[in-house]
Amino acid sequence: MMNRLKPRILGISILFIIIIILTCGAIFKFKFKLDNKLKETTHTYLSEFTEHNIINLKTRLSGQFDMLESIANFIGNLNNINDKMVIDLMDSNVKRSSLMRMTISTLDGECYSNDGIIRNVQDRDYFKKAKNGERNISEPLKSIVNNKEIIVLSTPVYKSGKIVGVLSGIYDSKKLNELLGLSAFDEKADVFVANKNGAIIAQKTNKNSKTLSCIFQLFNKNNCDEVYCLKTIKENMKNDKSGYFNYDLDNEKFMLNYQPLGVNDWYVFSVVPNKIVSIQSENISYDVYVFALEILLVILIFIIYIACIINNNTKIIINEKEKFKVLTDNILGGVKTCLKDEYMTMTYVSQGFLELTGYSDEDLNKIFKNRFKDMIYKDDLDKFNCIILNQLEKQDKIEVEYRIVKKDGSIIWILERSKSINDNKGSECIQGVLTDITELKKIQEELDSKRFEIQAINDSIVGGIVITEINDDFDSIYLNEGYLNMIGYTRKQLKDELNNKLIKLIFKDDRIGLINSINKQLKLSDTFASEQRVEKREGTIIWILLKGRKIIYENGKSVLCCVIVDITSAKLLEQELKKSEERHEIILKQTQNIIIEWDIEKDKMNISPNWYNKFKYDPITENATKNIIKSVDIYHDDMDKFISLIKLTSEGSEYEEREIRLRTRDTTYAWFSIKATTLFDNNGKPYKVVGSLTDIDESKREAEKLKERAEKDPLTDLYNKKASQSLIEEYITLDKKRKGALMIIDIDDFKGINDNLGHLYGDAVLSEIASDLVNLFRATDIVGRIGGDEFIVFIKDISETRDIINKAEELVKTFERSFLGKGRKYKISLSVGIAKFPQDGMDYMTLFRNADIALYSAKGKGKNCYTLYDKKIDKVKYIINTRSTEDIDNVEKSFKEHITNYIFDILYESSDIEVAVNLILSIVGKHFNVSRMYIFENSDDNLVCKNTFEWCNEGITSEINNLKNIYYKDLGNYLLNFNADGLFYCNDIENLGSDVKKVLKPQGIRSILQCKILEGSEFRGFIGFDECSYNRMWTNDEVNTLTFISKTLGMFLLKMRIQSKLEESLTIQKSVMDNMDIWAYVVDRNTYELLFINKKMLESAPNTHVGDLCYKAIWNNQNKPCKKCPMIYLKDGDDTYKSFMRNKKFEIQANITTTTLKWFDGKDACLIFGSEVTSIESEENT
Repeated sequence: MMNRLKPRILGISILFIIIIILTCGAIFKFKFKLDNKLKETTHTYLSEFTEHNIINLKTRLSGQFDMLESIANFIGNLNNINDKMVIDLMDSNVKRSSLMRMTISTLDGECYSNDGIIRNVQDRDYFKKAKNGERNISEPLKSIVNNKEIIVLSTPVYKSGKIVGVLSGIYDSKKLNELLGLSAFDEKADVFVANKNGAIIAQKTNKNSKTLSCIFQLFNKNNCDEVYCLKTIKENMKNDKSGYFNYDLDNEKFMLNYQPLGVNDWYVFSVVPNKIVSIQSENISYDVYVFALEILLVILIFIIYIACIINNNTKIIINEKEKFKVLTDNILGGVKTCLKDEYMTMTYVSQGFLELTGYSDEDLNKIFKNRFKDMIYKDDLDKFNCIILNQLEKQDKIEVEYRIVKKDGSIIWILERSKSINDNKGSECIQGVLTDITELKKIQEELDSKRFEIQAINDSIVGGIVITEINDDFDSIYLNEGYLNMIGYTRKQLKDELNNKLIKLIFKDDRIGLINSINKQLKLSDTFASEQRVEKREGTIIWILLKGRKIIYENGKSVLCCVIVDITSAKLLEQELKKSEERHEIILKQTQNIIIEWDIEKDKMNISPNWYNKFKYDPITENATKNIIKSVDIYHDDMDKFISLIKLTSEGSEYEEREIRLRTRDTTYAWFSIKATTLFDNNGKPYKVVGSLTDIDESKREAEKLKERAEKDPLTDLYNKKASQSLIEEYITLDKKRKGALMIIDIDDFKGINDNLGHLYGDAVLSEIASDLVNLFRATDIVGRIGGDEFIVFIKDISETRDIINKAEELVKTFERSFLGKGRKYKISLSVGIAKFPQDGMDYMTLFRNADIALYSAKGKGKNCYTLYDKKIDKVKYIINTRSTEDIDNVEKSFKEHITNYIFDILYESSDIEVAVNLILSIVGKHFNVSRMYIFENSDDNLVCKNTFEWCNEGITSEINNLKNIYYKDLGNYLLNFNADGLFYCNDIENLGSDVKKVLKPQGIRSILQCKILEGSEFRGFIGFDECSYNRMWTNDEVNTLTFISKTLGMFLLKMRIQSKLEESLTIQKSVMDNMDIWAYVVDRNTYELLFINKKMLESAPNTHVGDLCYKAIWNNQNKPCKKCPMIYLKDGDDTYKSFMRNKKFEIQANITTTTLKWFDGKDACLIFGSEVTSIESEENT
């Protein structure tokens, strides 16, 4: 057995030895190849590791540049690149990024940082490169601010295609170190970033390695240039080539991979010690040796050995996968692998993915069941599915943006770049990298928001914004909604109907002019402006203001950018203003009024040219108000009126009116009315006053004469009773501390003079006494006549009783005189009663009563004396002898007796009716002490009434401007308020109907009295009296007097209005006849006087005048009317007669038409007109 076995054993031994030898050889060969493979794999991983760091660095730097460029683009759209908005924007982005600082630099190098530091960087290389349009990263620099080592990322800022500044981001060099990863090779690798000179820019080393300042220190710490590999590396770096090298340093072997970074001249160096590979090799060798010993046992062990080898290789692959996992975990963002199924089930996620989303592996399985689509924000899911599907149909790569909900509930934006692959099981998968782009999205949203705001501003601009090609058709590139609304087109209509040629919108006659105008302006500058007519789609024409600028894009293309405003209303207003100015100019030339414009701020006046015609001297225009006040152009007593007008209008009063006296020549003054209206600017501040100056001298002096006539006694020219009372009351009411004395003077036995010598003689005596009284007292004292032979005197500012007595004695003595008449002698003397103010009475009636008692006391003493009032006077005795209540009321009766004469005198003797009526209202209103007196006149159809005249007592508001058009229909049955006598009286308006009360109550009226104005039986208006202070009860006597006054005034107004209409009608007739191409004249039927001659007639008879007798002036100088005068042939009932006449005097023959008419003053007249004929046989007129 043993022998048998020996060969077999030998054979087996030999075979086993052979197997051992073959196995050992295979093992050694395997070990050799394995070592090489491990080195090769390590080299590959090292290269990938270097590439990963390069990608990571470039991605982060590219992201920073993208952020800088987006900010630079935004800044380029601003007017000022260094204003506060830019600083705030940089500051917010520094806080959100890893930058240390951001700066914005102007082209002169002035640099503004987000933290407020200002410096000049014009000598920095990174600034110079960016200024020349180059985006760049600087070499390591020492910070000017804090001396730290920094790297600067710079990009140019463009505006309208031109560089206007440089935006820079400053990186702390230490931050750059953090971008380098050491996760591979058990963190025993070293990574360096260096320039071609070897200077270290960034580095990340394991804990056992030293920090280097030069990359070449890796090879020989004493002299790097002597190492062969160093020369090769330097040569490759000079030629931008990558490389791989093994080298020894300090008795230790290392593997080196270097590749250009693609930024400046920088390289990335990755260094791994060979012992990493040795360790792996030794581990494998150990297993192989164990396997070699075990394989000797049995061939099965050989299989096990092979299995162990495979197992070991699997472990190596798993280990490498783990290394790859570490690599992917350190990629910026996250990595995921998903099945290409309905839910995109996740089969792998990196640590970066978990950190990005905030979930753990357990959370993904428990919450989402590893379904990736369930993690996507629901609003983005449909879009995500659509994009994935479309991209996978065309290619195997995917790029998509979407939002994911993190575990904490926040939402982030993800940029995913993926690729379709097959896994080791053959299943289709999608593997990709996810990057957080939330911050970039926010920046993009801010930019989009700004763009939207700009677009909103464009669309909301009043008018239109248009961008067109530069050609004769002005083809549109962009139109905002404002312009489309202006022209009435939609975008589609503009394209279909006009082919987007905006020149077709311009009014046809204006097109060539517009093109030439724009071309001419663009030759001088890049801007242009024009006003043109545009035809809207519906056919209407509008005016537009076109303002534009030529813009050149970055690609060199030029366009026109225009702003268009509808100025149709302004154009129409301009045209109307021009017409208005022409009319204003005509009015200024024709009017007699002087127009004044006062610039308040400049104190300058513009005065119409007719000033000189009126005043014969030049007006004051510069420093107007100051110089006018200093001048003598305004009468000194009226200067306060002028100053108050200036003050009130300059302080904002809308309207002021004054009557003042102005110098018309050297020393002559005349009355003028100033009416001033204040103009206000947009802020409500008065800036100009426009006024008119009207000559009212004649009417003013006439009014003063009328007023004086109303106040004076016509015989003696002293104040009448009413005027005397008013003047005395005014004095004693003004100041109760003032002193005075009231004298009532009675002429003793004057009745005998009147009865025996007659009233004319008596009037002469009264006139003489009145004259002496005036001479006896001061001009300031009040002297009046209160009855037939009674006078009243009020001595002002006299307090001493002795002075009063002296004046009384002088008075009595002066008038002791006698008159001869009819053979006998008549004595004249005075009796005087005196009451002192305020001792004997604080009001007029008390003073008058007590003076009257004193007068009758004097008469009781024998006349020709005076008596001072004393409480000891027997009042009963003298009251019986003094005037009765009826006598005292003679003041009122005297007024009633004379009021008719006053009214008729004022109305018929005044040439200015307006002044006359207003004077009457003033006299009556003051006498009866009403609050307001007014006149309402009806329209021709009696449907509307208008307040035409008004007088208001002191403290009462004028209502005339508020009562211009009152419709009777709004007052209910207003006429029912008037009784059969035409009176409407109510002492309390609360008793009236609501329609009437709503008109009266706002005027403050409490009691009212109104009298109808009747034309025959037709109601034509009313005259009214208001009481606003209390509920007034008018006496019958007052009512009767006011009724009489109202009827008199009403009749006169009606006659005046009729006369005015007649004059207006006849004026028109005159104008018509003057413009007729036939000769015509008007003759008084009763006197044959010429009342009117038209221009055509005057051409034939130039020496003919109004007032001449027609038969003398026109017909052969005859001394009697013509035998065949056409007026003779006018029969009763006929108003027209036609005939033919020949006039030898003017050698004309004519067809004559004669018609009757009423002339201005109511005269019966005939209008005779005719047209010349050449030859007609007719009877000759003789």
